Amino acid sequence: MHIERPNQPDMRGFSVIVAACKQTHGIGVGGQLPWSLRGDMQFFKQLTRSTQDPLKRNAVVMGRKTWQSIPERFRPLDDRLNVVLSRNADAKKAYDIPDKAPPQPARRPRVILPTGLPARAQVVLADSLEGALGQLNPACELGSSVETVYVIGGSSLYADAISRPELCQLPVPVPVPVPVPVPVPVPVPVPVPLPVPLPLSLPLLLPPLLASAGRSCASAST
Repeated sequence: MHIERPNQPDMRGFSVIVAACKQTHGIGVGGQLPWSLRGDMQFFKQLTRSTQDPLKRNAVVMGRKTWQSIPERFRPLDDRLNVVLSRNADAKKAYDIPDKAPPQPARRPRVILPTGLPARAQVVLADSLEGALGQLNPACELGSSVETVYVIGGSSLYADAISRPELCQLPVPVPVPVPVPVPVPVPVPVPVPLPVPLPLSLPLLLPPLLASAGRSCASAST
């Protein structure tokens, strides 16, 4: 199907990441993920942090509830530009949204934005998905430091995102390390020597031989 792209110079494309239950299509329960899978978390982290340009970062766009569902020790998501959507004018204070994350050990060269904050440590607010994509426009100073935009939930944000198919992009595939099978040592059978029969000693053989010789001599004399 061909999708005609509208002329929206202030909007940039994005990729949607969603994990849902196969049977019910549910994405959460009680404000949390309904499962805890270490492999899924590692893949999400690797995908949303990987960039082709080492001097750029990716952006993760999330709703206010998704922000609050992230454990406090993990937010903002490190090494990514966090964009939180809320129409609350006092959202930063109400939802504990910092301007920047605590200092972390540098793993890659830092990108210094015009605001003076490192790209990996910044959190910005927007009142809608459209507003967030406007701030992340590559022609803008903030958007020029972002390589890929990921929409990560929740449900109302997903609904808004999929209603804009002209802006949806396929995420850049991230190579997943394939575990190398560890060779299992095969036991080698050790040959067991067969018992060798020992020769009978001469004292045991001598009496039968003498008796046989005596009988032969007796028969010969008669």
